Amino acid sequence: MPARPTSSSAASPSAPAAAASSATSPAPSVSPAPASLSSAAGLRPTLAPGAPFVSSLGAATRPGGTPPSPTAGPAARGRSLAAVTVDDVLRYAADCLPASPGTRAVGVETEWLVVDRVASDTPVPPERTSAALAPLVPAGQRVGPDGRAAPNVAGAVLPGGSRLTFEPGGQLELSGAPLPLPDAVRAVRDDLTVVRAALADAGLALVGLGLDPLRPPAHWLTDDRYVSMAGYWAATGHECGRIMMCSSASVQINLDAGADRADIARRWRLAHRLQPVLVAMFAASPVRLGKATGFGSARTRMWESLDPTRTRQVGPAQVSAADLADRWAEYLLAARLMMLRVDGENPGLVAVRDGTTFGDWLRGAGPTSRPPGYDDLVLHATTVFPPVRPRGWLEIRYLDAQPGDGWLVPVAVTSALLDDPIAAAGAAAACCDADESWRAASVFGLRDDTLRRAALTCVDLALDALTRLGADDVTRSAVARFRAAFPARGRTPADLLTERFEEVGPAGLLRDQFR
Repeated sequence: MPARPTSSSAASPSAPAAAASSATSPAPSVSPAPASLSSAAGLRPTLAPGAPFVSSLGAATRPGGTPPSPTAGPAARGRSLAAVTVDDVLRYAADCLPASPGTRAVGVETEWLVVDRVASDTPVPPERTSAALAPLVPAGQRVGPDGRAAPNVAGAVLPGGSRLTFEPGGQLELSGAPLPLPDAVRAVRDDLTVVRAALADAGLALVGLGLDPLRPPAHWLTDDRYVSMAGYWAATGHECGRIMMCSSASVQINLDAGADRADIARRWRLAHRLQPVLVAMFAASPVRLGKATGFGSARTRMWESLDPTRTRQVGPAQVSAADLADRWAEYLLAARLMMLRVDGENPGLVAVRDGTTFGDWLRGAGPTSRPPGYDDLVLHATTVFPPVRPRGWLEIRYLDAQPGDGWLVPVAVTSALLDDPIAAAGAAAACCDADESWRAASVFGLRDDTLRRAALTCVDLALDALTRLGADDVTRSAVARFRAAFPARGRTPADLLTERFEEVGPAGLLRDQFR
């Protein structure tokens, strides 16, 4: 691990990803982020009465849920075929940030590396994991394309409400149902218990690390979305996209956007202000391909090195309530297209490699002669990956997967700091000096004094808030143990993992994490 810095600004910048290129021509330069919606699409947005209206993404959508399909009914299908305008993009962006008064809910998504307990250096295909988990899933949820029973459990829901899915490299994801924090944690914990037992019976184990410390990336999924995504990242000229798809894992936390516009903006600002502190505190990806990377969270640094039009944060961190939806719309317009749906003899998704943005397409300068429809906008929004993504809720995407049952600590801490008013106010004040430490966060973790002080204060605030939020003894005890082992000592999970790696090597590090 790097030596402790003398100031929180000590960190080396990473070069942005090269522009995506066509298979036959040099890549154009990355389109800059527009200063306004007008410059993004060459049109002045208007919200006059009577303007064409795009169907709502769903103000009732809760964290951890899935937005309604834009083609759910005849009227929606008609709209999806028509060209969208900048006004439509603006409305879509506003629908991604709905007010949701009432009891707060959290959706927990945990991603896991799947490892063979005997041959830990061998990639595990999703088919093997599915076969091991099939007994947990009702037969009616295991139906193949031909209508017959199939061993593929992707999309199946476990008794606790967690939906099973796979990432391209075979990582297993459990997406919990949106529930109040105590219930959400309990449900995912129960589902993980039965998943781990079923995998153990099949000679497999779940490992919680931000990056695979040993195995090279292996791309297993062949659906057109992931094939197109792989083609897009390959066109950037470096491997980080493939690594993120096939060798990384995270803990994702989905929280209500807020009670009203002012509350949404407050929660948005706090989610970004917390980012360097939480990235540092929960850094857990120090090793890759059998070598120490020199970063506490190499996963974070790899995200920072990818296409900045789709991975940088949305607008300024301290954006106002009046500007937030506009900033999200600008982001969508300025992001390069990753994939495109085509019709004809071979319908499906194909990679876009010419560097054009959604705003270019609206101007008539896109990768195809047809204008973009609403379906294209919805698809495009699923291919951008800012640290905090609005989807009808706030999707906190910047945390490494955690060893063992450590996942519940970032879930509890992040939820408490955003959902409890007293903790939120204290965290905003505690993290104000850490705003410029985001580069140091992935490198030095809590060896940075500014980040360490903010982290310790935030954990203490969260511990107090968890009692008010009704968290159970298991959750509060886990957070208290984490506080004593890491922030109180200026350490992170990455420090412990690095020390263990030096003792037992990458294969031993994987075996240590078997659950």
